[in-house]
Amino acid sequence: MSEEKNNKTGNLKTLIKPVAAIIILVSAVGVGYLSISVYLGSSAPVVVVTSGSMHPVYWEGDILFVKYATPDEITIGTDIVFHANWIPPTDPNANIPVVHRVIDKQLIGGEWYFWTQGVNPETNPYPDPEPTPYSNVIGRVVFAIPRIGLPLVILRPIAGYLQYLLITIVAILIIYILYDYYKPAEKTNLGKNENTLWTDEELRETEKIAKKEYKNKNEE
Repeated sequence: MSEEKNNKTGNLKTLIKPVAAIIILVSAVGVGYLSISVYLGSSAPVVVVTSGSMHPVYWEGDILFVKYATPDEITIGTDIVFHANWIPPTDPNANIPVVHRVIDKQLIGGEWYFWTQGVNPETNPYPDPEPTPYSNVIGRVVFAIPRIGLPLVILRPIAGYLQYLLITIVAILIIYILYDYYKPAEKTNLGKNENTLWTDEELRETEKIAKKEYKNKNEE
């Protein structure tokens, strides 16, 4: 019984390692993201460029760090990240922040509005359809790391499925660990002595034969 318990404990330790690694990785990413968010004062401190509207300044897959900015800090020529009013809610890209350059700004009705445009003349020869109110601005770009986010751009069409796949894998691992730890012991050699492969009846019969042979040997 003790050996069986030790085996279960060993299996548990082995199986729990991948789950612990995933949890630690996800936690580290979450803590890191939160730390960057607090430091930059932005609700979305890290974004990935997903289009070519800002070529050659930014390319698809570039990681941009976005810092909170006051209206005074946003001037003509500033690259800002914002939620675009002109993208229909039904568009798959409606929730993806846009990064474009400010070409003009104006105070209207007590709120600042920014006219923006992508710097790529081939894809964005004209300014964006509508100005962006300051309330839609996430922040200004302060730093960029080229191309390391390209896998995210490639996987973006199936990103929603990937998160569900990860959750499913973790759930399956946890269920398997619990099942392996709590499952009943396999009953092998049913009806036999715990330490041998002989049944109790076979042991008694063998003992009788051994005694008989010993008796016969002594009589000789």
